[in-house]
Formats: sequence, structure tokens, C-alpha cells
Amino acid sequence: MRKVPVVLVGALVGVFGTASLAGAAPVTRTQVHDVTSTTPGFNPCTGLTDTQTLTYHLVTQTNIDARGGYHYMVNQNGTVSFVPDDPTQPTYSGTFHYTDNVNSPAPTLGYENTVVETVNGRFSDGTRGFLQIHEHLTVNANGDTTVFFDNLTCRPGG
Repeated sequence: MRKVPVVLVGALVGVFGTASLAGAAPVTRTQVHDVTSTTPGFNPCTGLTDTQTLTYHLVTQTNIDARGGYHYMVNQNGTVSFVPDDPTQPTYSGTFHYTDNVNSPAPTLGYENTVVETVNGRFSDGTRGFLQIHEHLTVNANGDTTVFFDNLTCRPGG
């Protein structure tokens, strides 16, 4: 289960201070970055380990209203390549789009978190591939998870 929202609240307090969450004037903060990263990973469709290189444009925006409610948005667009650790497997390159949205009307009223990641590309053997991850979490004011799903779609020919 995703822990992003719990970490997010701590990050919001760290970035904006407790006064912003407790009823100060509304605040909006936007950050923009251009990033390239190479990390070990795995293909969620096959389970094979690989090295992943992502180059992307990242925009984050945080809005906090006077009641302490918040909306946090992450938007990434870029290119991706996967090089399997097994050299007999095809490499993969393509484009991706990632969004993550967290919403809460107030700190004590629960929250919703939705993540969608879509990757389209081509394997080095010429076949096309498609991957989509769609996750959602709703937590009510009592801290109970009322909705949770984590869907993975993988298909060739994307």
C-alpha cells in the first residue's frame, strides 16, 4: 500500500510550516525541474531486472487553503529506456507520462490519492509495448481505507 500521503503531509508541514496547515492564508507553490536519472529496476510486466534511464520534465504544485485542505499534483513527461540485466532479452525505449494527485478538504477529513503512469514504446526486436499503472487510495476521516486499487496493464502492440 502506498505511503505517499503520510509522507506528503510531513513534507507539506516542512515546506509551508504548521501555520499554513492550521488556518493561515492560502498558499500555492509550483516547482519545475528537468531531470535525468539512471537506476536499477525491474520490468513490472515480466519481473526481469534492468537498468532504467529516464529523462523528463517534472512539475509539482501544492495548494493549501485556509482550512488546511490541500491539493498536491505531480506531472512528469519524458523518455525512458530499459536495458535488461539479461543480455539475451530485448531493450526497450519509449515515452512516458506520470501523474500523482493527492486531495484533502482538511487535515482531519481524510484524503484521496490517484496515480496513473503510462509508457508507450518499442523493443529492440521491433515489437511495440504498452504499460499502464493505475492506483487509487481513499482514506476517510477515521483513517480507514475505503477504496484501494492497484491495476497493472501490460500488452504488446501498444
